[in-house]
Amino acid sequence: FIYSVKKEIEEKEKLKKKKEQQKQSKDVKKEEKKEEKELEEEVKQPEKSKEAPKPNIQLEYKQLSQEETKKYIIEGCNAKIQQAVQLKEQGDAALKEKDYKKALSNYAKVFIYVNGFRGTGEQLQYTDKGELKELSIEESKIVSDVKYKTYLNMAYIHIQEKEWQKVVDKATKSLETFITVKGLYLSLIHI
Repeated sequence: FIYSVKKEIEEKEKLKKKKEQQKQSKDVKKEEKKEEKELEEEVKQPEKSKEAPKPNIQLEYKQLSQEETKKYIIEGCNAKIQQAVQLKEQGDAALKEKDYKKALSNYAKVFIYVNGFRGTGEQLQYTDKGELKELSIEESKIVSDVKYKTYLNMAYIHIQEKEWQKVVDKATKSLETFITVKGLYLSLIHI
């Protein structure tokens, strides 16, 4: 009899434990389902507090003129290049006024500032306090542009003064910097 009572008590305890386990597993499942639902809702509708506020900014784009663009490029250049560009522009202004003497004077001064730049191709080099440095590609293009245009403008002045040998010399020098049809044509003038 005692044995049967013990067995019965053990079975009741087992049943009780089993029910508790089932209850706990149901609770765990409920919590898991609740968490899954919350995650799904977060994915579907992200919380507004997590999103950064979007500023109300309106950008205006302005098309720069060729002169403004040139100004910004030149401002970042080596001081020698800036000076050369200014002298060339002064020479161009004198050339438009047909003041050939003043134009030639300004053009000659240009080469004081740009003749120290050496190299071929797109990258020019110069010596600064005994140290060899390279110009940026933009600066190199500006130097080449200033050189060949200055030589061609000088050739134009010599045409006006009918100094044919000087025309050929300046046109040939322009070709050493940049090959142009005008430079080729002027360099082939027979004296």
